[in-house]
This record gives sequence, C-alpha cells and structure tokens, in this order.
Amino acid sequence: MAEINIPIGPIEAEPYDAIRKGPGESLTAANRTALSTALRGLELGAYDEDIVGWLAGWEPSVVAVVCAWLHRARAAGPIPAAPGHRGGPELDPAAEAETLAEQLRTWQADNDLPTDAQVWTRHGTGPWTPIRPVEIGEAA
Repeated sequence: MAEINIPIGPIEAEPYDAIRKGPGESLTAANRTALSTALRGLELGAYDEDIVGWLAGWEPSVVAVVCAWLHRARAAGPIPAAPGHRGGPELDPAAEAETLAEQLRTWQADNDLPTDAQVWTRHGTGPWTPIRPVEIGEAA
C-alpha cells in the first residue's frame, strides 16, 4: 500500500518523499491513491476521471503539490465572491449582459473604436471605415 505524506503548508522544495509506492504497486497507482484522497467527497464526471488518470502518470512530487493545493483549498473554506464574479445563484443574466455591454462601450470609447453595429476596417493608422452594414445578431 502507498505511503502518502502530503505537505500541509506552502511547499518550498520538491516533495520527493510525499508519495511512495508500496511493494508491488506502481507509481501511477500510488499517485491515484493520493489524488483520490484529495478529491474525496467530490462528484467526478468521466472527463474528471480521465484527468485524474492523466495526473496520476506524472512524477509523485508533482502529484503531491496538486494534492497539497486541494487539501489547502478545502481547509481555507469557501472563497468570497470577488468584484465582477461571474456565476453562482446570485447571477442575474440581464444585469450581467448590460454590465458587459457597458464595459464594451467604455472600452470602445477609450480606444477610439466605432460603437455602432457595422463591420469596420482600418488601414494602418488611417480612419475607421465601414465595410458593410450588419444586422444585430448576424455574424460579421
């Protein structure tokens, strides 16, 4: 059986001895055990499992660092939503769309870009000129 000793704090040097395979066990199996422990309680999909398998093929010290991050993230608890947080139950799609539209208009104005619904081109530093009108929702 694998011997797993994942660091609990910030890692300053490569943790060579954090994951050791047991007698007759492969490094991949030992790594998978460490990852499974770090991911315990999480629902994983098929692609998640594929990535666990992929990570298990890396060097044990790399897997140990990833496991340490997962353990430390769990210990830290939920992360408060940052300004501009996208997602979560408090998401209001209409307000989000308006916020993004306002950010786009501000960026266009700040960068002297056209703001109407036309496809524009610019040659070198010359003026912006329309190529053809575009209907809202039409691919340019």
